[in-house]
Amino acid sequence: MKKIIPFSTNLAEKLDESKPEAILPPLLSFEEDCEYLGLGHTIVSAMIKKGEIPHTRARNRIRVYATDLRLYLDSRKVGG
Repeated sequence: MKKIIPFSTNLAEKLDESKPEAILPPLLSFEEDCEYLGLGHTIVSAMIKKGEIPHTRARNRIRVYATDLRLYLDSRKVGG
């Protein structure tokens, strides 16, 4: 059974892609998006408003599918 990693500070350290048992929850909050990307609220907000990162709203709160965030990051890879 796959283990869901809870979000906290130092998220990048906890998400080791070499460990397949580490998965993200299906929907990430705005704060989790910022933490996962390692960017500030202003930058992530601008990226979402520009449509760079697909998102949805639940009760007027921004939510991003973890798969969409991963696809966005994969599309931005350089030299790989």
